[in-house]
Amino acid sequence: MTILITGGHGNLANSLKKFITGDYYGKDVLDLTDRNCIRNLQNYDILIHTASGNTKINDHLPLLFSKAKKIFAFTSK
Repeated sequence: MTILITGGHGNLANSLKKFITGDYYGKDVLDLTDRNCIRNLQNYDILIHTASGNTKINDHLPLLFSKAKKIFAFTSK
């Protein structure tokens, strides 16, 4: 099972690292304001979205969500 955790350097993501093995992508690796960056992601079984939201990120959430079979948690603002 493959898991993507956005906001990979935040408090919640850092806590999850103790319990969940997955790809923890912060904004230094995954620019959620860039559609092409999101398009280039592999597909995942589960997405845990913990990145802080802003208008540009929120505009691209449907594309991000399409990269996962299941959205386990959505904790962004």
